[in-house]
Amino acid sequence: MPTLDEAAQPPIAFLACLLGGIQLSQLPDPRSVREAMASPDANGWKDATDQEMANLKFHDVYELVPRMNVMRTLKLGWAFHWKFKKGVFENSKGRLVARGNQQRPGVDLGESLSPLMRLESLHTILAIHDIDIIQFDITSTYLHGTLKEELYVEQPEGYVAPGKKDWVWRLKKGLYGLVQAGRTWYEELNAHMESEVFTATAKDPAIYVKNS
Repeated sequence: MPTLDEAAQPPIAFLACLLGGIQLSQLPDPRSVREAMASPDANGWKDATDQEMANLKFHDVYELVPRMNVMRTLKLGWAFHWKFKKGVFENSKGRLVARGNQQRPGVDLGESLSPLMRLESLHTILAIHDIDIIQFDITSTYLHGTLKEELYVEQPEGYVAPGKKDWVWRLKKGLYGLVQAGRTWYEELNAHMESEVFTATAKDPAIYVKNS
């Protein structure tokens, strides 16, 4: 049985059914690393978690530091999901998430409100006929936001640094699962919009305008 610490093998390709006629789409997502590594797509899950770790490193989300007695750490967990498109298997997705339910307001959690566009604002914009609308997605959104709080988390299962088992991560960026992750992303976006001379409207802080 492969583990997360073993060398990754090329992802296996699935047919429509597994042995016994079981549809892959009917299988539940793994709820733990143990279940993922025992599933038919163990190599696919290993590849997915490797990609997630590479993505966190690319965005400079954390730094490995020695554990201090005064440190309070949060635990991390893996969320697994089989992705399908129009009924066809695409890939196995693994995401590292923080256990935000362990956070304490005023200690490792400050402001958490993140403005969202009001439905009335969206209707108004769509009603303007002579406007070009461009829709796009920002990948790894929360990983762009810089944290204000001093947050430490345990190293993720399967990716403990050799010889530094007792070390911890100091988070530098937002991580999915943190209560304030949405807020840190909003502050990052707001700073960028203001640097481009856009101003948030008084009625809806998620709507920005630029005077020509």
